[in-house]
Amino acid sequence: MNTSKPTSATSGRPASGHPVVVELVTLAHVRDTDHVGWSVTDAVLPAGSDPDDLAWILAREQDADASVCHSTSWRWDAGQRIVLTYATLLPRDDLHDCILLDQPAIVTSDDATHPRPPVLHAHHIAAHAVTHLADLARRDPTVRALAHTPDHEQA
Repeated sequence: MNTSKPTSATSGRPASGHPVVVELVTLAHVRDTDHVGWSVTDAVLPAGSDPDDLAWILAREQDADASVCHSTSWRWDAGQRIVLTYATLLPRDDLHDCILLDQPAIVTSDDATHPRPPVLHAHHIAAHAVTHLADLARRDPTVRALAHTPDHEQA
């Protein structure tokens, strides 16, 4: 039984009218600072496309050696779009034009029945991606195997 929502073939939007965007947070250890560097790129998900495939396309555009690409969260963005966030980890510290995540901040809502934080910025999303991948590096055998390669050991 197909339970997926119909999409408009011309706009790539679900029938609800909100476009779906795949957002990729690219992470790398920045040795000169001993911090994580991050950058964000995104693309509208074409109708009928798999968001995992689009995330990998974005990751490979950032670095052909990206080894981990994992969905970390989703959000409804101010009534304009639905954002599926993925994180990728680069095996080297050569992330160009990155922002340092020197004071990671995880934000939450004070109301468990309305989980969306009242304020959410890109650095909050990057901080969440870092903690999400760190958790997976401890408990997911596939991610752990990739995260503990010699290139990633420095991070």
